[in-house]
Amino acid sequence: MPQRPERPALWAVDTAGLPDGERFDLVRGVLRLVRPTAALFQTDVPWGAETPWPAEVKAAAAVLAPSRRYASTGWLDAGDDRVWDAYVCLAPVVYASNVWTADGVELISLADEGTSLTVCSNAEAQACLEEVVPRSRLVPLP
Repeated sequence: MPQRPERPALWAVDTAGLPDGERFDLVRGVLRLVRPTAALFQTDVPWGAETPWPAEVKAAAAVLAPSRRYASTGWLDAGDDRVWDAYVCLAPVVYASNVWTADGVELISLADEGTSLTVCSNAEAQACLEEVVPRSRLVPLP
């Protein structure tokens, strides 16, 4: 009998109680982790909420949405270093974002300034995920 392919695990990342800096580092770390399998991403760019953003986050937002108005990027190539790096920098302050594989698997769902984060990982990626996110902050989802 043929073996079934491994079903990826879906995890919520519990960011409750983390200071902004730690939450931002966690979000960026998870995005860097999935980059090798990421093909496409999309995000909003919440211009209008940028007053507290550091200069590097504003610069990243300008790469993705130069109009400086609230925008949605549409699907972008995760293999483009310039736009991916801008995305990783900006991601912790966005309201809605997703990262997908070329096979149509959603790797990351990110919302509400990094307070809502889900990650899809297989067994191989799980150990790496736990290097970035403490196991106590990973909540399995059905």
